Amino acid sequence: MAPRPGFDEWVLQCAEAVAMRSRDPSTKVGCVIVRPDKSFAAVGYNGFPRSMEDRPDWWDSREEKYDRVVHAEMNALAAMKEPAKGCIVYVTHPPCKECTKFLAAHQVARVVWRHNEGIQGRFDTTRSEQILGDCGIEFKVIGMPVI
Repeated sequence: MAPRPGFDEWVLQCAEAVAMRSRDPSTKVGCVIVRPDKSFAAVGYNGFPRSMEDRPDWWDSREEKYDRVVHAEMNALAAMKEPAKGCIVYVTHPPCKECTKFLAAHQVARVVWRHNEGIQGRFDTTRSEQILGDCGIEFKVIGMPVI
C-alpha cells in the first residue's frame, strides 16, 4: 500500500488533475483554492475565456495564445463564490508576477506550488516570491531540490 500523502501534496495532485482539462498543448496548469477549514472553494485551469471560441490555430501560435489565455489562478479566483481572504492556493506551476499580485490583492494566506525544473529554468520566480513576502503571504515550494 502506498503511503498516504500529506495534505499539501494531495491537493497539488488534485491541481494536477484539474490541469488535465486545459487545452493548451504545451503547458497545462491547474489551481485549487482551499478554505481555512481545508474544504475546496474553487478550481481553475489555464484556458481561453469561457465565451471565446477555442480555435486550434490560436493555441498553435504563441502570440495568439498568450494574448487570449487566462491563467489557472485567475480562473480559480473568478470561480470563487466567496472572498478568497485567508484561503490557500495550490498551483501546479509557479505563479507569474501578475497572478501573484492578484492573489495578494485577494488577501490569500498562503500559496503552494510544485517545483518544476523546466519551468524554473525558463521562469524566474524571484519577483513573485518578493511580492508574496512583501504582502506577508506565506509560500511553499514542494519538491524543491536541496542545494
